[in-house]
Amino acid sequence: MQPSARAQATLELLNSIWTGRLPADQTISAYFRKRRYAGAKDRTQIIEQVYKVLRNRGRLQCCLASSIDGISGMPFCRAMYIAFQRVIEGSSQSDIQALFDPSGYGPSALSSNEIQLLVMLRDTNETLPVWARCNYPIWLEEHIKTRFRDNYEAELEAFSKRAPLDLRVNTLRCSRDRIVDDFKTDNIGVVPTPWSRVGLRASSFHQMRSIGAFQEGRIEIQDESSQVAAMLVDARPGMQVVDYCAGTGGKSLAMAATMLDRGQIYACDSDQRRLALARPRLSRAGVRAVQLHHLTMTNDPWLQPLESVADRVLVDAPCTGSGTSRRNPDLFWKLQEVEILRYQSIQIRLLNNASSLVRQGGRLIYVTCSFFCDENEAVVSQFLKLKPEFRVVPVYNVWSNMLDGPCPALGDYLLLSPARHNTDAVFVAILERCI
Repeated sequence: MQPSARAQATLELLNSIWTGRLPADQTISAYFRKRRYAGAKDRTQIIEQVYKVLRNRGRLQCCLASSIDGISGMPFCRAMYIAFQRVIEGSSQSDIQALFDPSGYGPSALSSNEIQLLVMLRDTNETLPVWARCNYPIWLEEHIKTRFRDNYEAELEAFSKRAPLDLRVNTLRCSRDRIVDDFKTDNIGVVPTPWSRVGLRASSFHQMRSIGAFQEGRIEIQDESSQVAAMLVDARPGMQVVDYCAGTGGKSLAMAATMLDRGQIYACDSDQRRLALARPRLSRAGVRAVQLHHLTMTNDPWLQPLESVADRVLVDAPCTGSGTSRRNPDLFWKLQEVEILRYQSIQIRLLNNASSLVRQGGRLIYVTCSFFCDENEAVVSQFLKLKPEFRVVPVYNVWSNMLDGPCPALGDYLLLSPARHNTDAVFVAILERCI
């Protein structure tokens, strides 16, 4: 592909990401599935440019706002891409104009207003406000500072960096040491993750889905934070476990391994499409202890035989996903404040419904991939008022049974984060039924 054609592809992707509902990574995957003619080098360069723009959106918007009046009349994607090339990439005016060349399958030529913008663009990086420097819409500031307090700039800087590639070894099929040895033979560098006893962190972004260890079900791609959350369920052989919001089954797979594939895991979800994706994963991993079920209503009669029976119930609740923005740097900009309260009501309802399945002495584990207090501590607090028969089990009481290293929880609950732990931001609360 010519540089101008790569520019056009970048613009198309940015427009799809900013106007669509799917996260950036899913939008990019769908785009290239329809354009298999794009070579690996072209795809890499296009994706790199897209993520650079997304991770610098605040800075670019400030540069645009201070460079020219009437910018609102220009197509947003084109203005942002021009600013990206000039400010972030440091391209010359002539090089940028050459990218806008329709004869090489590139974007249409720059308009007179766009040329004026290109001439007047100045990098305002030294005087950027915090929201622009840390790349989030200003309305989020209160929520971010409430969570991270004085460390919030460091956390947001960590959120803006690429997440590492973490793997979970399927111990039903092999050991972590064996995988490390196999990877040495294949010249794939990995190191053990600091807390998960079955986790590995790759030193480069290898195409793991193409290697034998993945295709044979010996490894799964899973961030260490998700591995930790699954371990804290403390699911053991012979237990009855309900994965109430199982999605595509990642945590069910992890729990099946800690249970030695003995006992029963009921993996449920209201999204039939996502649940269907779990089936080939279970087959590949050789897991038999997981039973999938599509929940068709709030009080699905299928769950009635499990009431007051389950040893463990995991509620990996739908949430804003704010803790995953390293993978989807457009996420903060797509969020709306009303969504936080909407998710909160869903989370309380799910916890309340799932709690009826927990036996006396059993545990209800609440997990989100969000760092917002309104989706985490506030939800647990409201639930405990509704269900006084549950009590909080401090995470550190469970940690040493299942995980390595000192417990990083600062209180009863666990919140992992990019700056402190080099993981996605994940919240875990463990609640035990006493009555």
